[in-house]
Amino acid sequence: MPSVLTKFLFFSFCFFLLSCKESKTNDKLIEWSGQAMGSTFKISYKDSLSRNLSKEVDSLLLIFDKELSTYREDSRIVKLNQSDSCIFVSNQEPAFLLDLLEKSIQIHKMSQGYFNPTLMPLIEYWGFGSKNKEMVKEPNQKTIDSLLQFCKMNEISVTESENGKLICKKDKKIQLVFNAIAPGYAADLIGLFLEKKGIQNYMVEMGGEIRCRGKQNKKYGWIIGINTPREGVEKDDIQVITELNEMSLATSGNYRNFKTDGKLKYAHTLNPFTGFPEKNELLSVSIFTKECSIADAIATACMAMGKEKAWKLIQEQQIEAYLIYSDSEGNMQTLMTEKLKKWIKE
Repeated sequence: MPSVLTKFLFFSFCFFLLSCKESKTNDKLIEWSGQAMGSTFKISYKDSLSRNLSKEVDSLLLIFDKELSTYREDSRIVKLNQSDSCIFVSNQEPAFLLDLLEKSIQIHKMSQGYFNPTLMPLIEYWGFGSKNKEMVKEPNQKTIDSLLQFCKMNEISVTESENGKLICKKDKKIQLVFNAIAPGYAADLIGLFLEKKGIQNYMVEMGGEIRCRGKQNKKYGWIIGINTPREGVEKDDIQVITELNEMSLATSGNYRNFKTDGKLKYAHTLNPFTGFPEKNELLSVSIFTKECSIADAIATACMAMGKEKAWKLIQEQQIEAYLIYSDSEGNMQTLMTEKLKKWIKE
């Protein structure tokens, strides 16, 4: 089966360039930023040929959007969500949806169900979705319980078919949304694309999730900041900085994306077992792995678990992590893995 990037190169001529905010070439350092997937991105890389690859990258992002955007009626994920049973994906088509689904199934099992991309009905109910933006005024337990019946990752399957694969749902009301893994996955795709072009030193940031390879300069790797998880702080308010070389970093937190009914605040991280926005002592979780998609998904799962279960998962899976949490007196505290102490520059 052709790789995702091979398919991209075949299909990219069919799509137009997305507009970028800024594009500049400075000696051998290429940098540009723009908007995609409802958020922003920034790409920096060093190239001895001084190539500006923004057109190719933007075409890749456009294909990605057409595969996975829940805001587009013509996207493949919307077609799957609206399907009564199965959709077919041929070997000649982009495989972003398939690839993400298979990764998600693996992480769902690893996290014991805390990472669950089938929460779309509940996301819409709480006002965090693409259709409903209003906070539910009086949460109803019976309604939430009824919606939980359609939030089952184990009722989606991928099977081999002639010249492709079938994605099937046991119930037509099951719907997928990959917001908790798609930014990291997009960062991986762009990084792999740059590597195919022979670029070894780069930083790709998609919606806050980051993939780094090589070095920023002769002396250091890429210097990346982790935000202070406090409501109302600016995005450049940094809790700690870290140096990344051959790693990715994804951070999940509830201090920016929340709803309020005038009395209570409801964070966007939903507990897949209760159906309610999760409330625990964690303020943010930063996960460091090779693949940004894996870090993105695990960070979300950890926020839904709470500190104790998250720390257990991190140790069992031997993942590098930086946790910021609130203690019993409301003071901000941090917890990090041993290896990470060499990367953190406080």
